[in-house]
Amino acid sequence: LHKNAKDRHMLLQLEEHMIKLVKDPERNSQKFPAMSSYNRMLVHRVAAFFGLDHNVDQNGTAVVVNKTSHTRLFWTCL
Repeated sequence: LHKNAKDRHMLLQLEEHMIKLVKDPERNSQKFPAMSSYNRMLVHRVAAFFGLDHNVDQNGTAVVVNKTSHTRLFWTCL
């Protein structure tokens, strides 16, 4: 996973989006655009790392993440 430059870039982007969501008191959720099943899996994994709820939309091609009581930030980055 980390050996592929494209995957690493995607993970860093996801981490950035999740951190912004967690830090923003005005937002409780974020919908990611439609993407491949592999990239959706990455969104699910990163969301779980931050304690965010993660589900696919009605079309099954986009992931929506929501803050929960278990949502947290970590000092180390992916």
